Amino acid sequence: MEITIKDIEKNLQSLPKEFLNQVNDYVEFLMEISSNQKVPEWQKDEVMRRIKEAEENPEVMKPIDDLYKLLDEK
Repeated sequence: MEITIKDIEKNLQSLPKEFLNQVNDYVEFLMEISSNQKVPEWQKDEVMRRIKEAEENPEVMKPIDDLYKLLDEK
């Protein structure tokens, strides 16, 4: 059986009021992740460029812990 908006509304109406904020937060979270599913082409291109650069110049790579230390110093 497929759930409908009416089913959800019925459940919401029977839910204790103290849970409504949590339900709303979860709905907003779902809306955000569904809108973030498409990665723009420019971003894919940039990631591929960086991967290629790292493969061609492995000597410039640093351990992640070293990078965190650099950030902490700022």
